[in-house]
Amino acid sequence: MGQGENYYWVTVGKTLQENYETALSHGVWGVDSKYRARIEPVKEGDFIVFYGREIGFSECQILGPCYEDRKRV
Repeated sequence: MGQGENYYWVTVGKTLQENYETALSHGVWGVDSKYRARIEPVKEGDFIVFYGREIGFSECQILGPCYEDRKRV
């Protein structure tokens, strides 16, 4: 792990499997506005570790800055 990189965990529940697959295929992960405070600390170079019973573990690195976009993926 390099200097300044942080790791964040996201649990992918049964009802979020489709969201997870959509996120991977589009290279983007979104959160509802009520979780904005949780996602704000995430910066380029950080990692998100996804875990779900169906998917196992998946580690993804943030490649760009966070942004707000209300378009549905």
